[in-house]
Amino acid sequence: MEAENMDDDIKIEVEIFCGMTCYMLGNARILKIGEHLPEKWLPYISLMVSPCPVDCGCLDLAKAPFARINGQLIQNATLESVCEAITEIMKRQEEA
Repeated sequence: MEAENMDDDIKIEVEIFCGMTCYMLGNARILKIGEHLPEKWLPYISLMVSPCPVDCGCLDLAKAPFARINGQLIQNATLESVCEAITEIMKRQEEA
């Protein structure tokens, strides 16, 4: 199934944590994710900016920055790793 024909109910929830640590360690860059994904996918992606949730493991700064995609925590998040996770989800949906 191509992205243009995907079910309108499909949403990928991308939560970018912007507490000071995550923001300074790279999440500021992840906020520009829409510029790095195919435009046809953008209607299926919900981008949320959140303060530090504390339950992400932020006490272990070696694993920061953090992001969450569809509820799954991503440690050491980078623009590339978040784009890769979204790409995997979209490919699974296209194959369904």
